[in-house]
Amino acid sequence: MQNLRKKFPVLNQCIYANTASAGLLSEDLMEWRQGHDLDFLIGGSEMKVKGFAHMPEIKKVVGQFFNCRPENVALVPNFSLGFNLLLEGLPKVKKVLLVNKDYPSVNWPFETRNFERDYVDADEHMEESIHAKVKGGDFDVLALSLVQWVNGVRIDLDFLKDLKKEFPNLIIIADGTQFCGMEPFDFEDSGIDILGACAYKWMLAGYGNGFYLVKEAVMDQFE
Repeated sequence: MQNLRKKFPVLNQCIYANTASAGLLSEDLMEWRQGHDLDFLIGGSEMKVKGFAHMPEIKKVVGQFFNCRPENVALVPNFSLGFNLLLEGLPKVKKVLLVNKDYPSVNWPFETRNFERDYVDADEHMEESIHAKVKGGDFDVLALSLVQWVNGVRIDLDFLKDLKKEFPNLIIIADGTQFCGMEPFDFEDSGIDILGACAYKWMLAGYGNGFYLVKEAVMDQFE
């Protein structure tokens, strides 16, 4: 453990407790990034072309972390870019349920595209409120962060699994940026249809990288 701690120089100065904002960089990661930039400096576009050859292996590794088939993993620079690309293929007639004051990258893409939508509050009754809305509101999509950035409220994953069983046509889209890396997570066994995340927080992967996991059953819902 001490050897691992030495790889994070900030820990020589303090006990770091702000991973919810930004995860630490390790010396190993910094060395890799410096080597990557040097390769690009020397090789230019040729280095980028060679980099594409690694994409299938990277998808495989991401899929192993979260139990998702590699072909159902998409690699993106960040959650927001991937989410906006995703919603460009979602028909605007879909009715969407969101969480009040959820992270702007989740709510704004729906709001700026004028999807019909409703909201629940992120409080101790969030699961009950979601169930009541879905049961009575004929919603097509539920989109939310697994952990709310404003207050740290976390959705019950078992609740989402049960909700999907009760309403199998409901598309559940989740932002896992504040969640992925905190604990083991089995995507295929979850009630979530699409999960996207940036990897710079609990995953400690630095900035500029993220991923999406998508289940086969909802792919035909998007153009």
